[in-house]
Amino acid sequence: MAFPGGGKKGFKGGKGGGMGGKGGFAAKQMDEPQVSQLDESTVQMYEAMFGPANEDDAARNLMINYIPNRVTEDELRMVFSVYGPVEHLRIICDKNTNESKGYGFVKYLYGISAYSAVSFLTGYQVYHKRLKVSYAHQDQAAAHIASPATQAMWERQLPKLMEYYMNCQESYGAFMQRMQQLSNPMGMGHDFGPPGHPYAIMH
Repeated sequence: MAFPGGGKKGFKGGKGGGMGGKGGFAAKQMDEPQVSQLDESTVQMYEAMFGPANEDDAARNLMINYIPNRVTEDELRMVFSVYGPVEHLRIICDKNTNESKGYGFVKYLYGISAYSAVSFLTGYQVYHKRLKVSYAHQDQAAAHIASPATQAMWERQLPKLMEYYMNCQESYGAFMQRMQQLSNPMGMGHDFGPPGHPYAIMH
């Protein structure tokens, strides 16, 4: 089993523009100090399941582009949490108006979760936009993923990620129903569907 570099859609997060990639003001914002949004007991619980949470930040930090203005951080966290525990997430807002700028960052507790999110959430439609998800520091992430030690660790973690994913389905289903009502109050069809299953990263 192997985890190809960057997931099935690649490090650049699919086609299209955006503010992701190497360098730039947005990438510098990713480097600003981040306060973990998980308490110590929660981290210990996940470490008992997945193992020590000590991977390089570059393998866990992602940038999200094309976030619809109506989406809140709590809603976005619900989507990204399907692939593993989220340590930190924020949507960048204008300092004067507090309106979303349409991009943000997510930091997972584990690298395999970030890898899965890049693989499955790039191109994922949320309301009228399709997300672009990429590593905030692509070169460093590529080196981490290519490491034999990382490959072996992720292979061990994958069954636990599968279990975590399945346990998310009940709460995620309720969330999806609520988002459908918000997106299409008249009951029309919508594209805000569930992300892909993490098992597919093996194929």
